[in-house]
Amino acid sequence: MKTTKLFILISTFLFSIPAWSQTKRLDIKQLTGNFYVYITYNDYKGTLYPANSMYVVTNDGVVMIDTPWDESQMLPLLDSIERRHHKKVVMSIFHPLSC
Repeated sequence: MKTTKLFILISTFLFSIPAWSQTKRLDIKQLTGNFYVYITYNDYKGTLYPANSMYVVTNDGVVMIDTPWDESQMLPLLDSIERRHHKKVVMSIFHPLSC
């Protein structure tokens, strides 16, 4: 009985991971020198769409050029940048298309 409950619990958790990880995915790749490209993904009608943005690491901190799709992706990005470079984001350059 305990084994069955454990199997159901683990199966439910494992089958729910792919959908969550696809919508919350973040990829960071070094472009050149201190320039990095990051890719965030947004789900629109069941299809994932990537968005490329970038940041540059300076002596004074990190400058982001553009921002992720939405606010829920911002904190994971900031945490990833700080863990990777041991620096905080000190400036963000963003120009919304609606201007």
